[in-house]
Parts: sequence; C-alpha cells; structure tokens
Amino acid sequence: MSKATYRQFFLEKRKLLSTMDVYNRSLLIADRFVKNFITTDITSVHTFLPIEERNEVYTWFIIHEINMHYKHIQLICPVVNTENKSMRHALLTPNTPIRINSYGIPEPETQITFTDVPDIVLVPLVAIDKYGNRLGYGKGYYDRFLSTIDRSCLKIALSLEEPIEYLMHDHHDVPMDYCITPSCIYKYSL
Repeated sequence: MSKATYRQFFLEKRKLLSTMDVYNRSLLIADRFVKNFITTDITSVHTFLPIEERNEVYTWFIIHEINMHYKHIQLICPVVNTENKSMRHALLTPNTPIRINSYGIPEPETQITFTDVPDIVLVPLVAIDKYGNRLGYGKGYYDRFLSTIDRSCLKIALSLEEPIEYLMHDHHDVPMDYCITPSCIYKYSL
C-alpha cells in the first residue's frame, strides 16, 4: 500500500472514535508519559496541540499536568510557516492565547520563541510501525524539524492505536525513539 492509501485508511479509522474514546485513550497515554519520561532532568517538552476534528491524541492532558506539577518544565509548540514549510517553536504558558492556522492546527499566538534543543519532542502521527517509522500528514514539517535536532532529544510518538507491522518509509523520514499508546510504551533503537 502507498503512503497516501495508508494515510487515508488510518484517518478514516480514527474518525470512528468517539470523543470519549479519544479522551480515555489520551488519559492513558498522558499517564504513561508523565510516569516514565518526566524527571527532574527534563526542562523542556515540545508538544503539538491536538486537532480535535481529526481525533488526535488530546495532549492538553499532558500540558495541564506539566503546568500544574512540573513548573520547571518549559512547554514549546510548533507554529508553521506555510510559505517556506518550516516550523517556529513558540513557548506555551497557561496564559498564551491559541489561534487556529490555515491548516486547522491550533498554535500559540505569541512571538516568544524557543531556540534551544528540547529534551523531548512529542510527535503527532497518522500511524506508526513496529520499527518506529511514522506516517504523518504528508507535509514533511516534523521530518524537516526532527532531522535538525540533536540525538540527545527524545522523539516520542503518541498514538491512539497500536503500531502496525510495517510502513513504507523514505530516506528523509525520521524514526521515533519511542511510541506511547494507551496499552504500552514501545522503545525503538536509540
């Protein structure tokens, strides 16, 4: 199957989830993330904001947990530039206003940019395989971003579904270090 066919199949499958299914699975993912990856050494987490119409992992649970209990951690969110297909990395605070961009993606409405390498990047996806190969939405924003960051930064995919056996991937696709699902954490080669 081609990437486009897989993408369409998995997006259609995800549409069938109810809001409660997404929230319940997202709570399990948030719990696994916080219990297994948040330590005193972590000072920054780069996270996507969920596109709720696409039934993405509801990362607001992670964001709220960090804001309430781990105030030493800076939260960073992507802001896409559609003209040059790049991402700027904006700081997200509890008071940061959120706007919806032309792709329907929620973004922080701030000019305060984070320029260091984050400790962790939480990565959205459409599907992932048992080898850490991620299928995104096809625009390449995350692969371009992830290819520029240091190996010390953990790349963690968040998935409402379990990994499939195998996904076709290209040389520019960046594999994940981990994937967190509602049932477990998958660790790939580090």
